[in-house]
Amino acid sequence: MTGENEPSERVEQVVIEELERVVSPREPRPIRTTQRLADLGMSSIDVLRVVSKIAVALGTTSDVSMSGVTTVGDLCRAFARTGSAVRAEEERLQASANRAARRLRAGG
Repeated sequence: MTGENEPSERVEQVVIEELERVVSPREPRPIRTTQRLADLGMSSIDVLRVVSKIAVALGTTSDVSMSGVTTVGDLCRAFARTGSAVRAEEERLQASANRAARRLRAGG
């Protein structure tokens, strides 16, 4: 079982697939989570493009904190944190909607 900020297999799979789309034409080889993004020949623009594509593929926000992200694994963990935050916000909003519904039923 993964921790809250540990990437799921799905997150790792999507991150690696999107990186392969960018890197493979230049250098076809397996991508590992321990590899540095710079060692894959990725510019900061490449990373931003990949982050956007990963967000779309995962159905989450591309508002990923890139602070300290240097490896493929770091990128996976950044998306795991973002996914956790999105789920927490959705749960908070749902709880608020449930409370409002209970108040309406009780008062009306």
